[in-house]
Amino acid sequence: VSPLPTVIPIFSWSKGMLAALRTLFGSTSAPRSRGAILIKIGLMIYDFYGSRNQVMPRHRMVGRRQALSGMPALNPSIVATGTYYDAKISHPERLVLELILDGRQANAASASANYTALVKSADGVLTFQPENGAAFSVRPKLVVNAAGPWIDDVNELLGAPSKMIGGTKGSHVLLKHDELVKSLAGRMLYFEADDGRICLIYDYLGLALVGSTDIKADNPDAVRCEPDEVEYLLDSVRTLLPGMAFERDQIVYAYSGIRPLPASDASLPGLISRDH
Repeated sequence: VSPLPTVIPIFSWSKGMLAALRTLFGSTSAPRSRGAILIKIGLMIYDFYGSRNQVMPRHRMVGRRQALSGMPALNPSIVATGTYYDAKISHPERLVLELILDGRQANAASASANYTALVKSADGVLTFQPENGAAFSVRPKLVVNAAGPWIDDVNELLGAPSKMIGGTKGSHVLLKHDELVKSLAGRMLYFEADDGRICLIYDYLGLALVGSTDIKADNPDAVRCEPDEVEYLLDSVRTLLPGMAFERDQIVYAYSGIRPLPASDASLPGLISRDH
């Protein structure tokens, strides 16, 4: 895990103030565009919550001239940029492994059952069928359902039907774009698309990772990055960085994942709570 300087291009000073107030009072349809004042307040709160165990620099705001000097490719319509520090995980698989190793160290009697399907749940007994090997049963004191977007599916198998999840799909593309990667200089761009959706661009192993969309998805097993999502992402970066060319033939990889968000009647996917 390493610090990731994150730049927010800002296109107005006061936009979004009234919408933010409506959201505080329970609105589920307020637009999400944000101006410099609102972003400044948000970054101050971000710094405050991280101040007790501060390990990264505080945020800073700079005006249009200084922002374009530091990143000339940005749309010249900006009025300012804000920079704060997020974190980048270079090898998320290693982080998962370390969590597993910590769990084993805490309980030497723990055991893993990989590539295993839950086939029966009755009277508190769970029966599993491994991909290779004989079925086995356990009577757990506690079951933790950590199935992400499949939580409701697993609850159904456990005999406890639920409607807890209302996942949304997020698609990304990886671009072979040396000019863009050089311009980023190790920074992430965190910006609003024309529809108010938050998108990002950052250097991932020498490629430019661009994401993401936010589309309701009922079936996590049937998601893919669709052609219209690709065009949406390319149009977003074309608007943000008008001096650079972005074409489909620069795409080396596209993928889609599911955010396991709570079931919601929000009018837009972006308004579904991420508080969990």
